Amino acid sequence: MATIVFPSSPANGDTFEAATGVIYLYNAANDSWTGDVPLTTVANPQASDISATPDFVSGTGASDDPFIITPVTVVLGGSVKSTQRIDVTGMTSGDLVFIQNFTTPSGVAPKFNQPIGSIGGDGAWQGFLKYNDGAGIVTATESTFTGLLQLGAVYFSWTVTQQA
Repeated sequence: MATIVFPSSPANGDTFEAATGVIYLYNAANDSWTGDVPLTTVANPQASDISATPDFVSGTGASDDPFIITPVTVVLGGSVKSTQRIDVTGMTSGDLVFIQNFTTPSGVAPKFNQPIGSIGGDGAWQGFLKYNDGAGIVTATESTFTGLLQLGAVYFSWTVTQQA
């Protein structure tokens, strides 16, 4: 097991990153280091922080009025990205872009799982939503699936028709 050598004269609130990547926070009140301080946080954009190119079909981004992504059709077993490129601005550099997937039923949901991204040094992120028919239930006939996704306080709905 590796030995961690902390700084000898820390000030209250100082952080120290060990070779393992864990960040420790110093508390002068009890002369202790507490580990596992997260390196990043999750971005929490509001609808005003998000735009799309081309524009969303409709919606305000609210839970009861999600941004509508242009519907697409994909071949069985295929994958596709959204027509819209989603642009997020005004965030903190290094924050994670974590898109939650609330698609139902559970067998369909994995088809809409999204990779985790990261806010760039300019406070922005750009990306496309992704759909993968190879995940989740096996699609054997033509089917239409609608994904419901959330990024921060913003909701998206995307309909994908799985071609037979």
